[in-house]
Amino acid sequence: MFAAARSVNPRIRCIGYHHAILFPRQHAIGLALGHYYDPDVICTAGDVTRNILERIDGLNGKPLVTVGTHRQESLEISFSQKVRSNPTPACLVIPDGTLRECLLLFDFVLNAASMFSAITFILRLHPVMPLSTVMGKDKRLRFLPDNVKISHETIDKDFEMCRWALYRGSGAAIRAVASGLRPIYFKPSGEVLSIDPLYMMQKWKRVVENTIDLKLALDYDLHSSIENIEQEWLHALDFSRQYYTPPNLEIFCRSVAGDQELKQ
Repeated sequence: MFAAARSVNPRIRCIGYHHAILFPRQHAIGLALGHYYDPDVICTAGDVTRNILERIDGLNGKPLVTVGTHRQESLEISFSQKVRSNPTPACLVIPDGTLRECLLLFDFVLNAASMFSAITFILRLHPVMPLSTVMGKDKRLRFLPDNVKISHETIDKDFEMCRWALYRGSGAAIRAVASGLRPIYFKPSGEVLSIDPLYMMQKWKRVVENTIDLKLALDYDLHSSIENIEQEWLHALDFSRQYYTPPNLEIFCRSVAGDQELKQ
């Protein structure tokens, strides 16, 4: 698209926009393809991803600017009130939009559910993945245990009801952190290359490889004071807010305009 536009008008300004998440070892985004194919400026969804891109040599010093995204709304929540208003602790399960990841996470949860009768697991499918497709591959989803449910709510409603988010490659984990959930990354045995979008987060996140790890993670929160956990979460909240910042239309327009005066 950039090359086609420049073939018509060499003076046209081409803008790249990184609007989702950056995984570890995601190299292709930093490859220079040549003038006709490279953007003049790169906009990012937040300061975290801008800082990552600034360290990539292949971008040849392309201007980077944070313009924000609609993905992260300004969420003002009281962590302690959220926990106390939900007497039954719940864990939200958020696979990415692939059948393989749905089956992997749901299998882990269904095998673990009997160990955690006091915990409700809420299975939330990605919008591109029909429930019927997943059910066709795992018949157990048709007859769920009492403490495993399939969500039919909005994601914000699910965030409101849950204390944890079990995930793998889903960018929704970043929004979950902003909503007061502790992210729990499921790392299957033998996994070498992580697909964790929160790979830079160390303290608030948990990584589990089996049901014993999961039990330790859940028990820690259930037996710790809400005040102590809230203080731990506040540091993660700052990271989440810097990963997805609110959209700034003026900065975007100035990026498009380049050295020209910004017109109303």
